[in-house]
Amino acid sequence: MLDYANEIEWFDQHMMRMIDKLKEIGEFQNTLIVVTSDNGMAFPGAKPNVYDAGARVPLAVSWGDKLKQEHKSDELVSLMDWAPTFLEMAGIKATYQMTGKSMLPYLTGAAKSHRDYVVYGLERHGGAKRPGSMDFPARAIRTSQFLYIKNFHPDHPPLGELSGPVWPSDDPTGGSGWSDGGPTKTFFFNHKAEYPELFQKTFVCRPQEELYDIRSDPWQLYNLADNKEMSTIKRELEQMLMEELERTDDPRIIEGNRYFEDLVNGD
Repeated sequence: MLDYANEIEWFDQHMMRMIDKLKEIGEFQNTLIVVTSDNGMAFPGAKPNVYDAGARVPLAVSWGDKLKQEHKSDELVSLMDWAPTFLEMAGIKATYQMTGKSMLPYLTGAAKSHRDYVVYGLERHGGAKRPGSMDFPARAIRTSQFLYIKNFHPDHPPLGELSGPVWPSDDPTGGSGWSDGGPTKTFFFNHKAEYPELFQKTFVCRPQEELYDIRSDPWQLYNLADNKEMSTIKRELEQMLMEELERTDDPRIIEGNRYFEDLVNGD
């Protein structure tokens, strides 16, 4: 974690150099600055996963005095919202093909909220093909309190086939499957007998449905999908997710959950 924090600090130093330069040339007030990332940190259970550690990314925005100043928010947004946001900032109407929602009303304070929920998913990481096209497709819906996940192939290991300690290499410190190498991954493999549930959740298999209460379980360690007291909430979130996937013609829905496998296999 300290190594990771050092990388963030290095980035921040470069960011401040750019901001200082904009101020020096008198263009800071005229410049829109958006800082974000493409995924969560490269740790087991984070990149590439649909848990918060993988899907939640930093987002900092500055545009002189045109936006709310020194404002911190836990509002739900999606990075696809930036396309219509940029267009609206430039005075251009977004095209109908864009499914994102402009954030400008919220950023300027004209709107009190932006989204009630976000939907996102995972199909495969990078371009790597795993044996037999055994990807681990997942779709998720996240509200301010809950995260619901549907895993379309719970029989597939989420990070690739495991032979020996790790696929395709026997070196747990190296990058393999979909998990980058590092001290955290090495610890998992060297101590998997001591932490079997965490090891199973991260590297082996996951159930078809997962449900987490973000407020009481921010790291998503306790799956509530089989909790009878949560059955109503689970059904509501599943319905919301499936309706969105059907509306957007998600191939996992319209092609009988075989589209990507058939595409890879040439069928």
